[in-house]
Amino acid sequence: MTYHEKRSISSLITGILIFVIYFLVVRNMHLNGRFEGAEVLQFWGRTILIMIPVTIAGRIIGMILFEIGNKIGGGEDGPEFSDERDKLIELKSTKISMYIFALGFVLAMAVIALGGSVNWMFITLILAGFLSDIVGELFNYIFYRRGF
Repeated sequence: MTYHEKRSISSLITGILIFVIYFLVVRNMHLNGRFEGAEVLQFWGRTILIMIPVTIAGRIIGMILFEIGNKIGGGEDGPEFSDERDKLIELKSTKISMYIFALGFVLAMAVIALGGSVNWMFITLILAGFLSDIVGELFNYIFYRRGF
């Protein structure tokens, strides 16, 4: 398995782990009745604004742990540069990821347009972000596995 494939799998695991932790925290808040009341928009705003830096920090920690594990396991070093193939693979997987998020955004707006609650709109947006991240990493892995 190449360095890029291992990195994609590591990123995929990190993304799933961050989402599961986030899901459990939000579920706990839901069970405590934080989704009801006039401050529901403030709740979602705070929740998402907290999720952004936590996700970034989690990704950074995940990549550091991957690099440490890769060095200890005797894996190959990361490339010094990225060539056109690497950039093309990243571009293709990012494009697919953005399409999925855009579809999720449209679905979230459809939820509101059809009379759904604000909670379902935000849940749809968060799920779209998670799915776009996971699918993007999966396609990144697939493209590196195929070689293009």
